[in-house]
Amino acid sequence: MSMRPNHVIGTADFIALPRVFIDLETTGDSLAEGGEVCEAGLVKVDPVSGDALAELNLMFGVANPFGRSEEELSYHRYNGFTFAEWVDAILAEQALDQLNAFCAGCVPWAYNVSFEFRWLADYFYRYGRDWQGDYHWHCLMTKASEALRPDFLAGRITKLSLSSVGAYLGLGEEAKPHRGLTGARYEVQIDARLNTRRQSAR
Repeated sequence: MSMRPNHVIGTADFIALPRVFIDLETTGDSLAEGGEVCEAGLVKVDPVSGDALAELNLMFGVANPFGRSEEELSYHRYNGFTFAEWVDAILAEQALDQLNAFCAGCVPWAYNVSFEFRWLADYFYRYGRDWQGDYHWHCLMTKASEALRPDFLAGRITKLSLSSVGAYLGLGEEAKPHRGLTGARYEVQIDARLNTRRQSAR
């Protein structure tokens, strides 16, 4: 029941591993407060070319232990949760197993990595699973803050949100309502733009 895998790999192998961008949607702030993961979007990316290799969208079954309204569960329509669309969602442990299999042997990335890691750690503990991806998690927000530091200091960009950074990099704002797969795709695009900026600055 751990987010740390049982294998250890060398540096060369680590660099060659595919990356997987993960975007989770939740119905609350924590499991303890009745929140749950409702959706996960994942995009697997080639570590050299940056090309998308595969995508996965998972709708997690929601038990809604506190009997919250659809408006509350959707974070006031921030995410795409509706009772009608989630009626056929698979059990949370089945969705978690599919997510785990998709991430096996990959280096995980997320925009706000502490959010995705915390939620997945809680779910892996709850359902007694062991993480199959690499344990080196990478934060795209940190990468963006470092790459865009001169722009922040000059006041050209003032917010570090996913949508604000994407818009500043010329991607336009993220589609609304926010969904797992659209979020993960948007993260891949932001990462590519940041890599291009870094290469052009050399």
